Amino acid sequence: MGELLIGMAILISVCFVGYIIIYNKFKRLVIEVEETSSGIDVALAKRYDLITNLVESVKGYVKHEKEVFEKVASIRNLLKSNRTEAKEEMDQSLGRIMMLVEAYPELKADHQFLELQKSLVDVEEHLQAARRLYNRKVAELNIKIHQFPTNMIASSMSVEEKAFFSASDEQKGNVEVNI
Repeated sequence: MGELLIGMAILISVCFVGYIIIYNKFKRLVIEVEETSSGIDVALAKRYDLITNLVESVKGYVKHEKEVFEKVASIRNLLKSNRTEAKEEMDQSLGRIMMLVEAYPELKADHQFLELQKSLVDVEEHLQAARRLYNRKVAELNIKIHQFPTNMIASSMSVEEKAFFSASDEQKGNVEVNI
């Protein structure tokens, strides 16, 4: 009879330890799903901030570059019609242009556009990685919810399935960047 009690105590202890392990696994998975969901939000916020800042930066640079070249073109046109006035205008503008060239040795907007494209690709890759990680964690949680014997513990804990990330129709379309 004593051996039977010892055997029952061991069996109950093993079941209790097993329950604790599975319980903790579910808690960890739920927290990991929430964390990866937050990772998607972080990547989306980064994308929004970066795109907004880069587009404004490129717009400002393009405007600045356009103003410099328009000024040079107007001086050239003036030079054809009135050399004296053009020479004075050229002398005044030449100092400003030289300062700009020194400050911006490569006065080219195309470099800024290339940087914008590289940054957009980088942000999109981070966002895609965050979404994949989220879906992997959701799959892991949902599998545990449906497997025996973990499904019994999941129902006792009221752990519910999580939905996989899926893009809306708007998100499936291309992001429009207006410069």
